[in-house]
Amino acid sequence: VLGFFFSSILTKTPISVRRNLASLAVCTVTRLCEGAPAGDCGGDTLVQRVAETVASVPDNLLDELQDPLAALAKATLGPDAMGHSTALLRALADPGDGACSGLSAVETLGRSVTPMVAVQLVLGIVRLLWSLGAKSNGDNQRLCSSVVLPAIAPTLHNIHRRPYIPRRAKAAAVFSYVYACALLPDGSATLEQQVEIHTEMLAYVEVHHAEALGHGSASGVIEESSWMWLHALLLRALWQASSSCVGGGADGILESSAAVINNHLKAVTTGEPQEVLVTLAAASALAAVAPKLDIDRRARLFVLLWRCHLPRARGVEVRFDVNDDEGLGHWQRNRLEEHYDLHRVDREGLGRTLEWRDTMAVFLVAKWRALASLACLPGLITALGKQPPAEQQAGAPVFEEPWPHRFGLALLAELETLQPPHIAFWAMVVRRVAFPLVFTASVAEDRQREMLHALCSGLRGTILEATGDSSTYMPQGCMAELAATLCDPLLLEAERRLFPPTFCEQSSAESPLTEAVRRLLAVGEVSVGVSRCVVAPLLASLLRPSLHSNQGDSHENPSEAAAAELMVALLLHQEATIPDGAAQYAPNIAAGVVDSDGPGGNGSLAAVCPRACELGRKFGGTPGLTRILTLAALDCLAERSSCDGNPRNERTTLPTLVLATLHGLLAALRRALEHLLRPPSSRRHSPARPPTPMPMSSTHRMQLRAWQAVLVLGAHADRATAKFLVAELFFHLSVTHVPDVREYQELLGCVLCGRFPDLAVEPLLVPALKQFDAAVQVSASLLIIVGYLFRTWAASPKEALRSQPERITALVLATVPYLSHNAAYVRGCAAWAYQEMVSAVGPESFCAHAGGSIDATLIQELQRFQTENRECQKMRGRLKLVFTDFEPGPRSILECLVDRSLVLQDVSESSQQQQQQQQQKQQQYEHVFADSEFQPTSTFLSHLKREVAEEMNVLWDRTDPSQYPSYSESWQQLVADAMAAEAMTHGATTGAARVAFSETDALDLMVGGAAGGAAGLQRKFVPPAAPEVAGGGARGATERVVARRMPLVVVASLVDKVPNVAGLSRTCEVFNCEALCVPNLKITKDQVFQSISVSAEKWLPMSEVTKVGLKQHLLELRRQGFSLVGVEQTHSSVPLDSWQFAPSTALVLGAEKEGIDAEVLPLLDACVEIPQAGQLRSLNVHVSGSLVIWEYVRQRRAALAT
Repeated sequence: VLGFFFSSILTKTPISVRRNLASLAVCTVTRLCEGAPAGDCGGDTLVQRVAETVASVPDNLLDELQDPLAALAKATLGPDAMGHSTALLRALADPGDGACSGLSAVETLGRSVTPMVAVQLVLGIVRLLWSLGAKSNGDNQRLCSSVVLPAIAPTLHNIHRRPYIPRRAKAAAVFSYVYACALLPDGSATLEQQVEIHTEMLAYVEVHHAEALGHGSASGVIEESSWMWLHALLLRALWQASSSCVGGGADGILESSAAVINNHLKAVTTGEPQEVLVTLAAASALAAVAPKLDIDRRARLFVLLWRCHLPRARGVEVRFDVNDDEGLGHWQRNRLEEHYDLHRVDREGLGRTLEWRDTMAVFLVAKWRALASLACLPGLITALGKQPPAEQQAGAPVFEEPWPHRFGLALLAELETLQPPHIAFWAMVVRRVAFPLVFTASVAEDRQREMLHALCSGLRGTILEATGDSSTYMPQGCMAELAATLCDPLLLEAERRLFPPTFCEQSSAESPLTEAVRRLLAVGEVSVGVSRCVVAPLLASLLRPSLHSNQGDSHENPSEAAAAELMVALLLHQEATIPDGAAQYAPNIAAGVVDSDGPGGNGSLAAVCPRACELGRKFGGTPGLTRILTLAALDCLAERSSCDGNPRNERTTLPTLVLATLHGLLAALRRALEHLLRPPSSRRHSPARPPTPMPMSSTHRMQLRAWQAVLVLGAHADRATAKFLVAELFFHLSVTHVPDVREYQELLGCVLCGRFPDLAVEPLLVPALKQFDAAVQVSASLLIIVGYLFRTWAASPKEALRSQPERITALVLATVPYLSHNAAYVRGCAAWAYQEMVSAVGPESFCAHAGGSIDATLIQELQRFQTENRECQKMRGRLKLVFTDFEPGPRSILECLVDRSLVLQDVSESSQQQQQQQQQKQQQYEHVFADSEFQPTSTFLSHLKREVAEEMNVLWDRTDPSQYPSYSESWQQLVADAMAAEAMTHGATTGAARVAFSETDALDLMVGGAAGGAAGLQRKFVPPAAPEVAGGGARGATERVVARRMPLVVVASLVDKVPNVAGLSRTCEVFNCEALCVPNLKITKDQVFQSISVSAEKWLPMSEVTKVGLKQHLLELRRQGFSLVGVEQTHSSVPLDSWQFAPSTALVLGAEKEGIDAEVLPLLDACVEIPQAGQLRSLNVHVSGSLVIWEYVRQRRAALAT
C-alpha cells in the first residue's frame, strides 16, 4: 500500500503538501506494523518488500523522511534491520548464478531476481542503510566503506575480467557503489580511494559503451540501451573522482562518442531505431564527461551538443518497449518521477530507456543538463568567440548578426520548442551564455527590444501554463528557474537601458519585464507557488545593486522608481496557499532550484536578506512569507547603508530604493484613505460614519501591511525623508483608523517626533492639537505622542528648556485645553503629560523661560491641583506605569514583527482547546500572525483606556453610596460607627469588655426606627453587600446566603453582535440564570458591551464556547442532564406558550440573520417559536431570548409555588 501511495498517489498531489502527506503515510504504516511478527510475507522475504517500498520514495522527499523510514525499518525488520538489509545487498551482488543447495532464503532471492528488479532493490537497501545509520556513531558513520563496499567488492574487482558474471550482479554492484558514494556520508572519501576498482569498472564501461555505439552486433545496441543511464552515471562519478583514475579508456569513450555525434550531424538522419539509440548513447556519455574537459574542448563540445538533435524513431510505436527481453525484468516507476525530477539525476542518473518515448526525454535532459554544466564553468563565452561559426541548426530561425551573437539569439529562440524538465537547464544556459551575448552594444537596440519583449512574454506564458485547473505539469524547480531567468540582473539592466520612461511615453510601450512580473504576482494571489518562485530572484536582482550605492533621489532615477513599484507590490502581496483544516501549506522558498548560485538560489537571496532561511522556517506555511522577506530585505538594505562613522549614529542618506518604496506605500495609503473619505457617488455615505474600513476587509488588510512596512522603514529615515514622512503621517493621524492600524501610526509618530522635533512639533503637532473638534481617537493619538515627548524631555529638563523653550511652551499650552476633555482617557493622558513636563522643570522655571506669553498663576495653580489632589495622584500612578513601559523604538523595528510574534493557525478552524492554548501563548508576544496578517496583541491606546476605565470604576464605587453601599467608603464608615456605638452601649449594660457585633445588626440599627434610623436612610431593596462575583465570594460582606440559580444555561455562541450579547447577559443576570455561553469572552471588555450590560458580566457566570466547539459543548450539557431547546422556526417547532420546559434546560439561540446552523439542529431535543401576529415576522435575538427566558422563569416559579 505504501509503495502504491508513493508511486501513484503522491505524485498527483500538490507539491506544497507532499512532504506532510508522505511523512504521515510512513508514520501510519509504521504504527500498523509495530508488534507484527517479522518473517516471510507471501513467499517473499519481508526485507524485499521493505526495500521495494523505500525505493518508491521520491528522491526530493528523501531527506524529510530519513527518520520515519528508519522507524519503519525497525518496526518491520526488527532490531537487526541493518543486518537483514546488508544480507540482501550481498545476495544481489553475488557473482554466482542459479540456485543451489545450502543457500538461505535471502541468497536464493538475490540470485533469482532479474537485473532491473535487482537495481530497484539496491536503491531501497542503500536508502535503508542511510536512514538507519543517520543517528548512529562510530562504524555506522562509515557505511559506504565498512558495509556497502565489502558486500559488493568481489563483483567490482572482477566486473570486467570475468564476463560470465550475471548482469544482475553487475548492475546491482555498479549501481549500489555509485549511489552509496553519492548518498552516504563517507561516499566521497570512499570514491577517492578505490583506484583499482575504478580502473576495472572503467574498462567494463568502455566495452559495453562500444556495443551501445554500434561497434558490435545490432542486438548489442538494443541490449545496452537499457543500461546507458547506468554507464553515464558511472562515467560521471569516476570522472569527478580524480583525473588519475581515468586513463585512456575515458578519452576513448569521449572521442568515439564525439565521432558518432559528428557523423550524425553530417549525415542525413533517417530515424532508424538503431540510429536513435546510438545517438542517445553518445550524447549521454558526452554529457557525463563534458565538465572535466579543458576550456577549448568544452567550447567545442558545447556547440556540438547544442547542434545535436534526436529524431523520432521511425516505424515503431512510442509506447512499445525498446528491449523486450524477458530476462531484463520490470521496474514500474512513475514517469513524472523518472524523467521530471530535476535533482534525482544527480544521485540516480538519467531516466531509464524502457519505451521508445523515453528516448527523447532522456536525450533532452542529458543534452541540456550538460550544456548547463558547461555554461556554469568560467571562460566559456570567451572560448565560444574563438570557435568557428556553427552551421545553422535545422528548423531554427535565421539571424543576420555575426557569430557568436547569432548563437545567443538562437539559444533564446529555443524557448518555444522546449518543455519540462529540460527547460530548467535551458534557463541556466541562457542566463550565463545568451544574455551576455545578446544584450550588449554589439546588437542593435531594436533587435534587443524585440528579443526582450518576446523573451518576457514567453517566460511569463510558460509559467502560467503550469497554473490553473487545466495546467500542464511543471516541476517546482522548472518554475523557479524560469522565474529566475525573467528576473535576471542582466535582463533588468537591459530593460532599464532599452525602455527608459521617455521612450515608453513616446512609443506608448510598457516595460516588458516589469509588466510580466506584475502579472505573475497577480496570478500568485490565486495560484500556489508562483509568488515564491518570483520573490527570491526578484529581490536578489533588485536589491544587490543598491547594496553599494545609497546616493541620489529616487525621482531623478527612474529605474529606482520602477523597482520601488515592484517592492510596493510585494509588500502588499498575499500569496495563495493550500488550506488543510487549520494549517496552510506552500512550497519552500527556492524549492527545487537547480542553479543554487543563480538569482533564484538561497545564496543570492541570503546576500540581500541574511535572515531568509530563518524567516522561511517560521513563516513558510503562511501566505505572508513573500512580503515578510521583502520587508526584511529592505530593512537590511537600510541598515547596511547607515553611517557607522557618525558619532551620533545618525543617518545622512537613506537608500534611494527604500525612499522610493516609502513614497509608493504612502501614495497607496493616501489613495485608500481618500476613497474612504470620498466614496463613489453610487455608494451611500453617512457623514456621521467614521472613514474606517470593515475589520479584515481588503482595505483594512492593505492598511495594516502598508503601515507595518512604513513603520519599519520609516524608523531608518534621514532628515530629508522625515520631512515628507511626518507631513504624510499627520495627514493620516487627523482621521480615525482601525485601532491596530492606529497603533503603527502612533509608534511612527513618536519615533519621528522624538528624532526630528523641529520638523514635527511646531509645524504639525501643535496645529493638530488646536483642532478641538477632532475625533476622540485623533486627540488621544496626538496626546500619546505628546506624553512620549514630555517623558523624554523630562529626563533632562534643564537641557530641554535651554535648547527648546519655545517648543516646550507651545506644546504645553496646546495640551492644557485637553484637561477638560469629556473622554476620561484623553483627559487623563493630557493630565499626565502636563504634570510630567511642568513638574520636571518647575512651574516657576517654566514660566520664567516662557516669558510673558502665559499666566504664571494659572500654571502654578494647575500644577498644584494636579500635585495635591488625591484622585489625580492615583490616576497618574496608574498612567505612569503605562507610559514608562512605552518604548516606541524597540517596537518599530523588524524584530518586533518577526521575532516577537506568534504564528497561529486559522482560529476559525481550530478546536476550542487549541484556541485556549493560542490565547495563553499570545500573552507572551507583542504580535500574532493569524488570518494572513500581523496583528498586535494589544495596542497602547487600548492599554491606556483600560487603565483609566479601571481607575474610574474604582473611583465611582468608592464615592457613590448608591452603587452597592457596602463597598463605598462612606457606607463602610457609617457601619463601623454604628458597630462601635452599639458595642459600647452593650458593653456598658452587660459589663463585658468586648462584644462581637455583626454588620447586619448595625444595618438594622441604621435603617430602623420611625425616624428613618441613625443614618436617616430609606429601606430599599439594595443588598447590604455587593452582588456575588461569579465563582467567588461577596464583596464587603463576611457571610451571605446566595439565592440558588435557575438551572437554565443560555447558549449564545452563534450570536455575533455585541449589543445583543450584552443585552442577553443583563437578562440572564436579572433572572439569575446558571450560565451564559458566548463566542468570545473578550467582548466583555468592549465599551459597547459594558454600557449595555451595566456590570452584569461581573455577577453572572459566563463561559466561552466558540462556534467550532458548540456541538461538543451541547453534547456535554446533555450528559449533565440538560434538555436542549432551540429558539428557531422549523417544520416541527412548538409555540412558546404550548411548551413545557424541563427543570434543567439549555436554551440555544441562533445568529441574527441565519438562525441556528443546520448541522446543530439535529442535536436539539426540540425547537420553540414565539407566536407572532404582525407583519414583520421577525424579532431581535436579544428580545426573543429574553421572552423565552421569562417564560422559563414563569413556569419554574409556578412549579415551585405549587
